[in-house]
Amino acid sequence: MSGLWSARGILNAMTPADGVVAIGVLVLSGVVAASSGLPSSSPERALVSVGRVVVLTLPLERDAARTVSARLGRVRLEVADGSVRVVESGCPQQLCVRMGKKSRAGELIACVPNALVVRLEGAADPDAPDAVSR
Repeated sequence: MSGLWSARGILNAMTPADGVVAIGVLVLSGVVAASSGLPSSSPERALVSVGRVVVLTLPLERDAARTVSARLGRVRLEVADGSVRVVESGCPQQLCVRMGKKSRAGELIACVPNALVVRLEGAADPDAPDAVSR
């Protein structure tokens, strides 16, 4: 491709002011992308539900290990350093175990075969997005 629509043509047609605007847009895009993650507030507790029933509330300010009965058997949870994770589960694929530690208000750990959901709750960041899509 030749002429104005080639990369070289565009660069040749740019003025210094165009370059400043382009760099500013790139920097602003990076800042927006970095700041638009999941809610960033510290959660106060983890609510553990089996089906639609909350079976356990775990405060996150102190370390603990708890076991809950779910549909396929027992699920072992661990609270450490303000985060929660599933350490052991009787589900076949172990996706809930591989989800790792969660430490932000609004985050979830889900074990679908066990009908188990761990939801972190706390003071939500009012500027945080309601949802993030990938």
